[in-house]
Amino acid sequence: MGLLFLCALLLQGAQTPPASPPPPAADALIFGRVLDPAGAPVAAAVVSLQSARGSNLSTTRVLTDDDGRYFFDRLEPGLYNVLATKMGWVDSSVGKRRVDGAGYPVSIAEHDRKGNTNITMWKLGALSGTIVDELGEPLVDIEVRAVRRTLVSGTRQMVFAGSARTDDRGVYRISGVRPGEYTVFVPATVMSGAMTFPPGGAPQEWLRTMTGEGTAPMSFDFDAGVLGRNGTSFVRSVLGVASTPPSDAPWLAVPPSFAGVVGAASFTIASGQERIGIDMMLRLTTTYPVSGTLTMPEGSAANLVLHLMSASLESFPLFDVATAATDSAGRFTFYGVPPGDYVIRVVRTPLAPGGLLGIASSGANAYVMANDRERPGGASALPTEPLWHVTQRVAVSNAPVKDLQLTLKPGPRVSGRIEYAGASVRPDGKAWNPFAITLDHANGYVSRNPPRVVPGADGESFASASVLPGDYYVRVNPPAGWYLKSVVWQGHNIIDAPLALGTNDVTDIVVTLSDRPARIEGDVYGADDQPALSSTVLVFPVDQDLWTEYGRVSPRMDAARVNHEGKFSTKTLVDGSYYMIAVADETAFDWQDPATLAKLAKQSRQVTVRDGETSHENLKLEKIK
Repeated sequence: MGLLFLCALLLQGAQTPPASPPPPAADALIFGRVLDPAGAPVAAAVVSLQSARGSNLSTTRVLTDDDGRYFFDRLEPGLYNVLATKMGWVDSSVGKRRVDGAGYPVSIAEHDRKGNTNITMWKLGALSGTIVDELGEPLVDIEVRAVRRTLVSGTRQMVFAGSARTDDRGVYRISGVRPGEYTVFVPATVMSGAMTFPPGGAPQEWLRTMTGEGTAPMSFDFDAGVLGRNGTSFVRSVLGVASTPPSDAPWLAVPPSFAGVVGAASFTIASGQERIGIDMMLRLTTTYPVSGTLTMPEGSAANLVLHLMSASLESFPLFDVATAATDSAGRFTFYGVPPGDYVIRVVRTPLAPGGLLGIASSGANAYVMANDRERPGGASALPTEPLWHVTQRVAVSNAPVKDLQLTLKPGPRVSGRIEYAGASVRPDGKAWNPFAITLDHANGYVSRNPPRVVPGADGESFASASVLPGDYYVRVNPPAGWYLKSVVWQGHNIIDAPLALGTNDVTDIVVTLSDRPARIEGDVYGADDQPALSSTVLVFPVDQDLWTEYGRVSPRMDAARVNHEGKFSTKTLVDGSYYMIAVADETAFDWQDPATLAKLAKQSRQVTVRDGETSHENLKLEKIK
């Protein structure tokens, strides 16, 4: 009996599950302040707390008080992103030390108290001034643009940063300006043509040559009467709509004002700074017409828009000196062209079968929308027709330029296959993002109508639409679990060598992917041998020829921000020799400038990246000398 009782007790004990550990206490705190770069509090900023792990994306938000303070309590242990936003300010986060930098998540444990978790925010600035004519009278309702000087593919370029129109006092104000270097100018574009359509009824041919591919962004205003009626010609400039000037005589007009031209203004804007008094006087100058005929081998050349741009801005078009639209016979005339060197360009973009173009908005920031039909599987169909283009250089001195003959030519296409080196399941076409393969301009220019490249439905091929000739890189963002290994054409790896696209199609490009990433990871320590939480690890190629002209994003450059533990991990890199160095994040502004890279190379450690290998490197925080 006693033995049976003992067995029953043992059996009961075996069936009783062990006691579960108590859940972690939700009693942790994160608190700090939101400050501007000078250390002044930012009141009424929205601070958001979001888990940095798992699928739970619930967000808690609080407002900072008058001293910029915020507070989150009753938190479970974990990793959290702490973000700050406010109207009129650049979004920021914990750990962000420069306006174009990145932050890191905050790690908290049970019973933790994370105090002094401060966030720096940069306030947007503004530019304002007055535009007058030679008599000091205000110029009303004209456009003023701002361009920001920034690093693009290792060289300094001007990119569009904002615009405004003058009021009845000739006053303009461009708001929402990030800290940086700017130039303000008046794009005094003279638009002309013989239009046969009413406002709002632009023909597809006109729209297809106004998409901004290879040319300046569209700029027009239906309300101002830019589009003529009943077949009448028109000319519009900052002087307003006028009767057509004679095509064989000079004409007084306002020349476009830009860097290097009298009237443009350049300066640096700090956080929250409003530069006032950026005034300009636009003076009339003698200008000349440029005329000729445009022909198209297939179909009519009517209603096509020609763009006249400064030769110095051919690679990075910012504005048109003049535009002209062809009549029914393909004839065109640019008016108001001051002496100088120019490029005439026409790019007629192709449309997918059944596709249409439509105006989404007008003005300096106008967009053209393509209404593409989608093919089965979700990927947009490629256009079957070619892109038609022509580029012609022209010099204007002290006389009209006549009888130019321009003929449109078809653009080339690019295609190839995708190979997979690895044991993982190969993705099909549905696993590929429609924009995972791109043709990037070698100089880093990004148009409003970038070349279309579509992965095949089988996931083993790709093809592009017809594109504008030029130098391009084939860039690939593979499906999850796969990484770019090489891009080979005619036996050469062209990851670092752009395709020089001309008149002929380029086929048989082989993109090879691997399921084994190649990265560099490690730890960064300060002078006190403690984790350097404010640092960034910069990685760049040893070959100096790869410091410029690498396209929009270099596959060999990375700025890896350390995390809350002082650890870093680079993006997947391609095989090769690299320099790497850890610097304070706030000093890494414009680090891709070749002059800065030359300084960094003298202090950097040299490492080798091999396919499928992840190496570990411990670094000391360095000062840029």
